[in-house]
Amino acid sequence: MRRLRLLSVLCCACAAACAHASLAAADVFGPIQLESSRPVQVGPVTIDEQAESAGESTISADGRYVVFVGSFGGISGIWRRDLETGAVEQVAPGAAKLPSISANGRYVSFTTPQRLEPEEDHNGAPDVYVRDMERPCQTEGGACLPCVEHQEEAEPEGCPFILVSAVNGTGEGTTYQYPKGEVESRYGSLASGRSAMSASGEYVVFETAAESNLLGVPTPAREILLRDLQSDETTLVSSEYDPQTGTDTGDPVPLSTESGSEFGAAFPLAAFGNASFGGASISADGSTVAWLGQEIGRQARLLPGEQAGYNAQYDEPLWRRVNEGPSAPTLRVTGGSDPENPLCGASGETVLSSAPSLLDPCQGPFALGPPEFYLLNTTNGNFVPQLSEHGETVAFLASAREVAAGQEILGSEADDDLYISQMGGGLTRVRALRRLTEIAGDITKPELAAPIVDLTIAPDGRQVAFTTQRTQFPLGSLSDVSPTAAKANLRELFDVDLANETMTRVTHGYTGEAAPSEFAGEGGAANGAASPSFSESGDILSFSSNADNLVYGDGNGSSDVFLVERTLFGDTQRPQYVSSPPPLPTVSPTWQLYASAIRQADGAVVLDVVVPGAGELAADATAAIRMHVRAHGAIRARTLLSTRTVAGARVAVAPTTTGLEKLSLTLARPYGSLAQRTGGLDSAVTLVFTAPGHPSLRAGLQVDFRRSMPVRSARDAKRSKRGKR
Repeated sequence: MRRLRLLSVLCCACAAACAHASLAAADVFGPIQLESSRPVQVGPVTIDEQAESAGESTISADGRYVVFVGSFGGISGIWRRDLETGAVEQVAPGAAKLPSISANGRYVSFTTPQRLEPEEDHNGAPDVYVRDMERPCQTEGGACLPCVEHQEEAEPEGCPFILVSAVNGTGEGTTYQYPKGEVESRYGSLASGRSAMSASGEYVVFETAAESNLLGVPTPAREILLRDLQSDETTLVSSEYDPQTGTDTGDPVPLSTESGSEFGAAFPLAAFGNASFGGASISADGSTVAWLGQEIGRQARLLPGEQAGYNAQYDEPLWRRVNEGPSAPTLRVTGGSDPENPLCGASGETVLSSAPSLLDPCQGPFALGPPEFYLLNTTNGNFVPQLSEHGETVAFLASAREVAAGQEILGSEADDDLYISQMGGGLTRVRALRRLTEIAGDITKPELAAPIVDLTIAPDGRQVAFTTQRTQFPLGSLSDVSPTAAKANLRELFDVDLANETMTRVTHGYTGEAAPSEFAGEGGAANGAASPSFSESGDILSFSSNADNLVYGDGNGSSDVFLVERTLFGDTQRPQYVSSPPPLPTVSPTWQLYASAIRQADGAVVLDVVVPGAGELAADATAAIRMHVRAHGAIRARTLLSTRTVAGARVAVAPTTTGLEKLSLTLARPYGSLAQRTGGLDSAVTLVFTAPGHPSLRAGLQVDFRRSMPVRSARDAKRSKRGKR
């Protein structure tokens, strides 16, 4: 698997790092880049067309591709953007959503109610598919079409869509059975967004929402299943546990009924159209699956007294090594008890004491009991536990009371908080747990206690990203290196770096301010940052947001997909000496990029760029342009604000360079006249410097193209010639 290149080092980021990281190493994130756009040829000029809307983003491990759900020119579906070339290709049409992507970007899993492989898929329910991007899809009007019957004649390269929710051992589509009142087009199978596919693209994990024949025999709803795309095997993950033998039976977990509601192996899925989260996650190496389980006593070990009287609707994250075969046990990531603790087994304890205490060897991390039936009491956030590359580290949300925090005395948690747990090394569940956030006070104030809505974990397990309206994080174990906003606005994206014990607010306006609050009245916490996703190295983070001030010129008034790169800065605290300090060691020149701009009288802009050596230097200027578009064929046109590339320049830097390069940016022909208007044309310039064996460097600055000398028309030129004669 190819390793991602290191990040650019930005001069503006350096200043931010020095201001906020005085006591510890800190993560600094560079300028935010809008990626939900595609190049479009307009005459001789290639411009960037911004998507009408985009979300549910995920990035390939190698950092080459970003996939998202969105719409271009009225055509909806899932799209894949090549971050090196800018090319955009549709992955799947229509209502497809919840994409996950393989490490090299070739395979994309998703869920759709559309029958994309009609030769196998005969139901009208949502099903899980994989698209092989090396096989082209047939298109009509820019949208992918389903494969046709008798594909070998119509599509000699093979159908690009592979049905995942298929019967074990075959490619045959599933038959679902529905209780009275359920609608076929809304309940079938669903794969989680961003975390359902292994890095190789070989394995996809998903959840059923209706009874099916996926295992070749009747399979209850709410099971977690794994599909091997090489062998066409569909295997059961959420296997039933036998407390008498302490082993898995290999049978599905049957549905049970409590208080008129049914409960199964996994947290129930929302109807497909409302499903933002659901299913399960699989580790990048394909070894491990995690899900938010219900019917815990039917899947994992409890204390003997709990096993007899547990509540079916109680939920907590479950974890299983699927590569160890059908005998591998399902383990609890965390919970109210810890029967796996050897000291607990030696104690002979059958139930927890009524007063939670960490002195009890059977006590788990959380204080649970009637009337608390949930470790996580939410359906509005990402309830799917997230796994590191090898499955050893699990990130998850919990709203129950943590015993170590004294919350069994202070009362219940008002909202969910972020935790990680280690599943290796023989740790007890209390010692394996680490809390990363806690509420800051008044639960009615979103800046203190807003829910955490979405999360992801980096492959190496050292970073966790999450989104929330919350702005204050009083837990003292992490150093907050970002300015604290006094008021909650849109959801922001935060990054926790466990290697240097810091928390950083990633999202910010292009002038440094927080996300705006203009959209907060239209759903409040439902708006802002979402769908964070790390590259393999953890240095690139993609996400979506409907904040309109993250990138200059964002004018679609809807959600977009963004990318931001991380750079590491070391300890900035200077050592103190009583006597003269020792001589400093020789330091190699820092690989950095600096730039300044000088406006020319003719409207051009000259960039003075300090480069670190030989390589390739490129500059692109983007600006918000008012576009006149006909409305549904009517004579009247409407004006839209769209981000366009208005100028660009490229230069090869020779090995003998003095370190200073000049680039001249002149507005492309369609935009040249805009330099003559009052105030000129404000633009954002992105500089990229690449050199073999070195990290790519990026820098950004604002310029304005403004003509300050008179323009000679063709008529003026003729008059001048006549005068000379």
